[in-house]
Amino acid sequence: MVSIRRVVLDTSVFGLFYFPERNRQAARRAERAINAVRHHAVVAFAPDALLAEFLKMTTRVLSDA
Repeated sequence: MVSIRRVVLDTSVFGLFYFPERNRQAARRAERAINAVRHHAVVAFAPDALLAEFLKMTTRVLSDA
């Protein structure tokens, strides 16, 4: 039986996925990670601190625009 990998995603993965214009090559890698989670190829764990970090990063990106 094949075990499903467990991953802990961090803010950089989400940031690259939602703001791909910052780094296109890395965004493609981030997209693969997000898609693996969506298709249940991996089990993802996102700590509560991830939301706070993501909101800080998003606010910074949007205020720079």
